[in-house]
Amino acid sequence: MATNWDSILSNTNNLNDVLSILKKILAQMGDANGGLIGEEIVFNTTNPSLNINNGTIQILTLIEDGTLIASLQSGQSMTLLIDLNGFNLNIPFKKTQDFTLTNGGKNLCVLFKIGDDVYITSGGAFL
Repeated sequence: MATNWDSILSNTNNLNDVLSILKKILAQMGDANGGLIGEEIVFNTTNPSLNINNGTIQILTLIEDGTLIASLQSGQSMTLLIDLNGFNLNIPFKKTQDFTLTNGGKNLCVLFKIGDDVYITSGGAFL
């Protein structure tokens, strides 16, 4: 069945009406595709060499000392939970504020790249 967009859009009074229509369409597409729209896969790893292709939310649990490496393009970012698990992690990136990763919990961090520089910021650790 074809959609008559002229008829649908003629009943809109402002951009909020258009946004509401688009949200309904996206919700229907998500249902048709098994609910994949708007859901993010969380990637678990023990390798501190991270790749954005594995997702923008990653959980790193160390199994040995290592150096954090992130494969990001300029403008990309990644949310990261780091569990030091008693090991040491060298972080060669620029810190947006002074922080120390904590053992005994997961450290919430965000990595982002601007130009050639990778930055890291931390919201602290939680259990």
